[in-house]
Amino acid sequence: MSSNEQPTEKQPSIDRQENIVQSTEAKAEGEEEYTNLIQSLPTRWEIELEFVQSLSNIPYLQYLAQNNYLSDPNFINYLKYLTYWQKPEYAKFLVYPNCLHILEMLQNESFRLNIVNPEFSNTLMNDMVKRWQENDGEVDGTATIKNATPLNLEGVNSSSSGSN
Repeated sequence: MSSNEQPTEKQPSIDRQENIVQSTEAKAEGEEEYTNLIQSLPTRWEIELEFVQSLSNIPYLQYLAQNNYLSDPNFINYLKYLTYWQKPEYAKFLVYPNCLHILEMLQNESFRLNIVNPEFSNTLMNDMVKRWQENDGEVDGTATIKNATPLNLEGVNSSSSGSN
């Protein structure tokens, strides 16, 4: 073996070591990027908080009904599961406490069917605004409107088209 051959024999070994180091560094960078991505995503609790509060949005409820979410048994079960937000330890995080009232009403099949009716939805919205005005937006520690009365949806014909 000549002295000229030794460096070429060692070179592949050095290249392999450099590749291993680079691969390890790339893997560490990839893991760090993955960790940063995971940490930047909202938690399940945050997602459920946002969704429950979105129930205060009447046009969104109509969208859910028109796209048959409110007749899907899996979605209905999810709404039932979300009632844990009514507990004070969770409700205190809500910015829009009316969502709890809507969540409760969504447990009722006739409400889920009627929400697509424009007259019903308008009555619901008007009653919610009236409640906000009467209560000056005061909220107690359980995230319920103080002295709130249930929404008055009596007399709204669920089969009407909303035009008179």
